Amino acid sequence: MSGVLTKLWTALRGAANEAGEAAVDANATRILDQEIRDADNELREARVALSGMMGKQSVERNHLAEKQAKLEEYAGYIRQTLAKQKAAETAGQASEASKHGSLAQEVAAKYAEQEALIKQSENVIAEYGKNVEVLKQKITAGEAAIRTLKQRADTVKAKQHVIRASAAVAAASSSTDSRARSALDSLERIEKRQEESLAQMDAANALAAESSGEALEERLRRAGVIPSAGAASDVLARFKNEGPASN
Repeated sequence: MSGVLTKLWTALRGAANEAGEAAVDANATRILDQEIRDADNELREARVALSGMMGKQSVERNHLAEKQAKLEEYAGYIRQTLAKQKAAETAGQASEASKHGSLAQEVAAKYAEQEALIKQSENVIAEYGKNVEVLKQKITAGEAAIRTLKQRADTVKAKQHVIRASAAVAAASSSTDSRARSALDSLERIEKRQEESLAQMDAANALAAESSGEALEERLRRAGVIPSAGAASDVLARFKNEGPASN
């Protein structure tokens, strides 16, 4: 019994998968469009992140310039205190020399701290630069991939329109399509009625001509039995050739 239930459950899962695949296939272009929009949104967010990272890198560069200026300031102080220490030692001013020596030592400690801060800033800037370059490459590759995907999507949509149009034409010309067949039958009946109406009009015109005698006279005139209008000049010529009229 358990084996039957297992097979039944497998069959149900198979049917569900087939239904799911059919739904995906039926909405493939809609799904593709949404995925392209999602990718565009992701790229837009990546550009925002990139601009933010480049902004932070620029700020860190400004801080680095400030730290380097402060380092140069400390270097100037060290040189000045050492010079004063040396001068005091030369003058035999031991306490003054010791004071300047202690001050130089204190400034040197600040100089060392500043060097460490500068090194940190340089590392941060370098890390920003590396990430910026990687992100730029990823964005460029993503944009190229989306352009290609959009072109392929446009091609797929165009082909889909052609397939639908071809299917519609095939259905219209197929005898198995009752609606298309009915429309074609109606068209043929209209064309037949038009032909019959034109034939009736031609026959009516012919009968009208025969009833008025025009058709018979036209045939006699063509046969030369009835003189044409041009024969009137011959009649006048004959009368002119006769002699004077008698009283």
